[in-house]
Amino acid sequence: MTEKFESISVFWKLEKKEVEGLSKSVCDFLLLLKSHNGALFGKWYKKGRSVKEALKHEIPLEESFFHKEIVRKWNRLFDDLGARISYWTGYVEEDKSGDISFNVGAYGDKSYNRNSCVINLPTDYDFYRNEQNRNSLIKLMIDHWKPDELLINGKTIENLNTY
Repeated sequence: MTEKFESISVFWKLEKKEVEGLSKSVCDFLLLLKSHNGALFGKWYKKGRSVKEALKHEIPLEESFFHKEIVRKWNRLFDDLGARISYWTGYVEEDKSGDISFNVGAYGDKSYNRNSCVINLPTDYDFYRNEQNRNSLIKLMIDHWKPDELLINGKTIENLNTY
């Protein structure tokens, strides 16, 4: 891969409503990311109106926290869309900062009822210039989320078994 590794997205579908287990999946995944690259993914913050405000809200990597977040953010008007939550890595320098967003709990057979996990990586970050590190992150996402679709930098990857 010669272009910059800027984002990785996975998508999957659920046939029926599933609330239990979502908070554990999100929490477990963030803990896996921390183990994978603690320098970048060691701390997460709620997004705020400003950097100063956001840095006041470090999130605990605890299942109970994510359960409350998912319940609070669940789409009340369209139950089948689930909940959208997102967090920021907390690096003030924009080119060293990353973020993650989840849409979890979406269910049904409509094309827009997809669950997702999207990681936007820092634009200036040497760790992912190494192919082994990139592939390790991709494999981590595939193994954890078991997606139907994978995108890297917005482009669909046809063969998930490559990783």
